[in-house]
Amino acid sequence: MNKTLMLLIRLQNLMLGADCPREVAGRIDCLREYIPETHLTRFDQLLHRRRMAVAALTATDFCGGCLLRQPVGYAHIIRRHQNHIAHCKFCGCFLYVEAGGKDDLRPEPLEFYPRNRSRIL
Repeated sequence: MNKTLMLLIRLQNLMLGADCPREVAGRIDCLREYIPETHLTRFDQLLHRRRMAVAALTATDFCGGCLLRQPVGYAHIIRRHQNHIAHCKFCGCFLYVEAGGKDDLRPEPLEFYPRNRSRIL
C-alpha cells in the first residue's frame, strides 16, 4: 500500500474518532506535514463534503464510502497496482484494498436449497 494512503487512513481515523480534539491536534498536525499538498486538499474537500474521504474497496468491488460497485476493469487495476493512489469513480474518495479482510457485502451461502416450496409451508 502507498505510504501517502496509509497516512491518509491514519489521519481520517484520528479526525473522525477524536473524542478530545485538543489531545489529538498535535498528532493531526504532524501527520498533515508528511502528506503532499495536492492529496491533502482533496482529502479536506472530501471530508468536508461527506463523512469519509478514504474507503476500502471490498472483495466484490464495492466502494466502502458510497457502496457503489466499481467497474470490473478499474477494480482489477486498483488491485493490481496497490502502490498507486486510486479514487472512486462515483464519490471520488481515496480507495485502498484491504489485506485479506472478510467482505461485509457478500451474503452468507444458504445451507439448504428446497426444491419445492410447498413442502416447507
